[in-house]
Amino acid sequence: AMADSAAVRPIIEAQAQALAEVLRPDLTRIDILNPTAQSFADFERMNNGVREIPNGGATGAIGATANQTLLEANTLSVRVTYCARLTMPLVDRFIPALLAPWTSDARVLACYAARRVPIVARAIVPMHSTPRRAAMQL
Repeated sequence: AMADSAAVRPIIEAQAQALAEVLRPDLTRIDILNPTAQSFADFERMNNGVREIPNGGATGAIGATANQTLLEANTLSVRVTYCARLTMPLVDRFIPALLAPWTSDARVLACYAARRVPIVARAIVPMHSTPRRAAMQL
């Protein structure tokens, strides 16, 4: 049993270190791309004192502000950007130096300055509950 715990310890420590890094706000950013304030302007209703976009009903009409349907307004779109550390010597300097002139984004430039590169992932999923303005911080 002692040998097993000794073998598992480095894995647990690596997972904890990775989690701590991913949770750093200077390295990880989550942006909610949809629904937008315009989605709420087109479709929101008051429900028991809560401003929300209905999750059902007529889905074909296109809103004037967001230029999307109710079904599209009920789609969650999220972008996650993580500033990944480059670990190979020379490459950790060469790649950021090569890419930096192509952007003026301060967050991306800070990523390059730290010998890191931004990795971007995007997810688009249908919402199964009503989008609420307060929860979306809009």
